[in-house]
Amino acid sequence: MITTTLDRLVRKGTPADVPTLTRLLAESFAADPLAEWIFPDPRQRAAQLPRMFRVFLDLSLANHGVYTTVDLDSVLLTLPPGATELTAFQQAELDRRFTAALGPDAAKVRAIGRLQDAAHPQDQPHCYFSFACVAPDLQHTGRGRQLAPYVIDRCDRLGLPIYLEASSPGGAAAARLLGFTAHGQDIRLPEGPSLRPMWRAPRTVR
Repeated sequence: MITTTLDRLVRKGTPADVPTLTRLLAESFAADPLAEWIFPDPRQRAAQLPRMFRVFLDLSLANHGVYTTVDLDSVLLTLPPGATELTAFQQAELDRRFTAALGPDAAKVRAIGRLQDAAHPQDQPHCYFSFACVAPDLQHTGRGRQLAPYVIDRCDRLGLPIYLEASSPGGAAAARLLGFTAHGQDIRLPEGPSLRPMWRAPRTVR
């Protein structure tokens, strides 16, 4: 059974994991098209990505949605149904945190967020996968296939679909292998890359 095997490898992230997982996310996304668009200068990117991911990590932690491995070499940030529908106060607080962390660079993060919100499905409760990565030296070794199946299995058992936006062709290909399909039009950033919205309907668990 997938849960029996992965229960020994996967666990929920905790506040104590934040420094390690922040570094992991920043290193893994350093060459991602989305990160390059937000922070064009490599030195700026290296400095700002940990600060940006700290905000996203804290958001998922507050919703009990951080999954990692026992070795902290992979991470998946998720949000449960309804968590992406922020009140005006919650949105203002999130904007404040990004501004405090990133300064003027927060404007691009907010711009991406507005485009994502406009495309985000609203007609059906679902789980949202915001970011996933594996340590750069372990990519293409199969380690990245642990976290997503673990969470997908739980969503299937709850009858929950899953939504994500792939920020690279490789990410979209990996999502397709997990049963995701394209959902609506690509999200095109001004003079930048595109995000591909993808959806996975729940499957019957036997």
